[in-house]
Amino acid sequence: MIFSMAWKNMFRYKRRTLITASAIALGIMFSIMMEGLLFGADQDSKRNLIWYETSAAKIFASSYFEQKETFPVEFFIDKNERAALDAFLNNKNIKFAPRFQTYCDIYFSEEYFETAGSVSGILSAVDTAKDSSVYKISDEIESGSWLAGSKDTSIDESGVSTGAVIGSWLAKDMKAELGYYITVQCRGRGGFIQTMDVPIIGIIQSSNPIVNAGGVFMDLAFVDEMLELEGGVTEYSLSFGDISVSDKRYDNFRTEFKAGSFSSADTPLELYSWRDIEADFLALTKSDSASSKVFLLFMLIIAAVGISNTMLMAVMERKSEIGMLKTLGYTNRFIRSLFMLEGFFIGILGSISGLLLGFALNFFMVQYGINFGSLLEGIDIGYRISAVMRSGWNIPVFLLIAGGALLVSALSAFIPSGKMVRVEIAEIFREV
Repeated sequence: MIFSMAWKNMFRYKRRTLITASAIALGIMFSIMMEGLLFGADQDSKRNLIWYETSAAKIFASSYFEQKETFPVEFFIDKNERAALDAFLNNKNIKFAPRFQTYCDIYFSEEYFETAGSVSGILSAVDTAKDSSVYKISDEIESGSWLAGSKDTSIDESGVSTGAVIGSWLAKDMKAELGYYITVQCRGRGGFIQTMDVPIIGIIQSSNPIVNAGGVFMDLAFVDEMLELEGGVTEYSLSFGDISVSDKRYDNFRTEFKAGSFSSADTPLELYSWRDIEADFLALTKSDSASSKVFLLFMLIIAAVGISNTMLMAVMERKSEIGMLKTLGYTNRFIRSLFMLEGFFIGILGSISGLLLGFALNFFMVQYGINFGSLLEGIDIGYRISAVMRSGWNIPVFLLIAGGALLVSALSAFIPSGKMVRVEIAEIFREV
């Protein structure tokens, strides 16, 4: 009977029910939108890190990892080590891409550009035959071609590309166009300074702002000759296939790698996963996740206050009803449960509406997203997203939000109803 009474009461006061349910629905909808955006940014950032920066894992020379932020040119995986490492990785059927990376300065003159100047970037010398098996950078060419592409006019007689592919934001800062020559200055093996005059043969527009803002890509064979690397590289980037199973395969490979001779040599090679390399980023995402949970908590508190006020008004307006129920012999517990159950039903209505609205909005955000390209260009917000921010489907948290709102709507009737049922019947009718 109590369920029937609570259900009928909900529709007897249509306006109050509509207002309360709408408040719950809107709170859930906006909470889902915020959580979806944060979750989507987190997932996109992790994918973009692996696809464009860190790969699934990297192998470094001994002592390189501790100084990786400065891109040192003192620690190399040398030519003889590379031959053994290539054989080992091929035997394990692991896709890999050797690279040399370092900071560089890019100079441009009025001979080609509107004004002379310089900008900083990160030079990545890549093996053009293997890099695309690990990274997606070669698929993100906005104009021109990738290194050693069919339209690349900067290939010398030995088949080595002497051109450079640069990030789109970098190109925009310099007002660069295809064919313009730039001077790339960086340190070679041992620390000496070298300059390389190369044409721009391609411009990259990727989903990773770091690549767009400072990426400079050149052929490893050409850079090896110019910087006297003697066949050495600073890292080996590894791919273990689909991202969903990458971490598990990395764990298996790490065991095999540690059992090999590479980790027992006098100067052992070191293996690190993308989680090791980007530990600071992961700490940032955990902090943002904690902040989002605090935000959701405040949303629930605000909803609780609003619903409590609504239920308090409902209880005060229904003094005569409470008095009549007490006169008929209904206990305080029954009356209190009746109001709480009514709040629970309103919460169900609001939660279902909020989930439907939230899912519809989140579906749009997943499919199309919001283009923040003009706002995020040149700004590092921590997340590896450059233009379109899309949501993600964090279903457990979405359901937790709805469940929390449902619980709040039920409990918010507890205090006001409890205060009223303790009033004596005679006093209730005198006030009415």
